Amino acid sequence: MKRGEITRVTFKADKAGIFKFICRKHAPSMQADFVVLAKAPQ
Repeated sequence: MKRGEITRVTFKADKAGIFKFICRKHAPSMQADFVVLAKAPQ
């Protein structure tokens, strides 16, 4: 990923929860949390 550019990342979430994304080059200042919600009952 490059600074200032939008990058699309695709992944398959197989469970709900909060998952941390950490840039190894810029840690600890560059990190984010992905929030995956449980599928709504139908």
